[in-house]
Amino acid sequence: MLKRIIPYAQLIIVALVAWGIWRAFGKAKADLTGQEVQLSSIRWRWLVLSGGCYAIGASAMGWFWYVLLRRLDQQPTFYATMRAFFIGHLGKYVPGKFMVVLIRTGLLKSSKVDSTIAATSVFVDTLTMMAAGAFLSGVILLVRFRDQRFLQVVAFGMMLLTAAFTIPPVLKVIIRKLKSRESAERMSKILDQLNWSTLAIGWGCALFCWCFYGLSLWAVIRSLPLADETTITGGTMIDLVASVSLATVGGFVSLIPGGILVREWVLNQLMTPAFGAVVALVAPALLRIVWLVTELFVSTILYLCVPRGESSR
Repeated sequence: MLKRIIPYAQLIIVALVAWGIWRAFGKAKADLTGQEVQLSSIRWRWLVLSGGCYAIGASAMGWFWYVLLRRLDQQPTFYATMRAFFIGHLGKYVPGKFMVVLIRTGLLKSSKVDSTIAATSVFVDTLTMMAAGAFLSGVILLVRFRDQRFLQVVAFGMMLLTAAFTIPPVLKVIIRKLKSRESAERMSKILDQLNWSTLAIGWGCALFCWCFYGLSLWAVIRSLPLADETTITGGTMIDLVASVSLATVGGFVSLIPGGILVREWVLNQLMTPAFGAVVALVAPALLRIVWLVTELFVSTILYLCVPRGESSR
């Protein structure tokens, strides 16, 4: 019975992801159309660079997920982990956050990877990234955006909210509540290997990731002729890292698919003083398209190009 249901469930998942991506594209396209941006005036090489920066940043978190799984006594291959990681990104455009976990664990599940542990690791990986992003943006806001009191409070609030669930003792309490006593004890023993050094690696990868996401936003701005009159300094680059990290974390916490509108609003608030109202409206919409195209491109390659013998592992 279950074998008959699985193919239909997979089709439903694919349909939901496709619908979510279509909606995200539509929203970004509408934003660009509203600003009457001419495609012929966009410097496309900068958008390619932006996509590359995004892929490099995301890969850092994919590597941390691999390290995390290994430390939790799982034996996935590196390729399988990165494949599941990037394809799983597409699930964030579906309402709720469950689809990301479902896709990642579904692609990685095997005789060498326990689905429950894999699902737990997805939460730890994601929340570690969000906690580091919220902390980074909060510190930069305190130093360079002193008038943004509301966003400063939001940043540190989101850091505390997301970081709390990555602490091993807290995870054990949650698992005991959700699982039977026997399975909870088993998970607790495995989580004993999730120590502070592991979380330190995660924070290092996350900070690296957010810096490259900031570079991705910078490249998008450089692609616009509207930004010719603006000067991008080292301080401005730091501001962009804070902007993109807070905007992304805010979109994640909002539970809105892909963080639509939330991400754009935060970016607009932080970018307007430095780049003007028009760039602050156009760049976030264009950034969303670049990230979507990059995710689709990388996911397609990883999905289709499976090394010999990889599928049997």
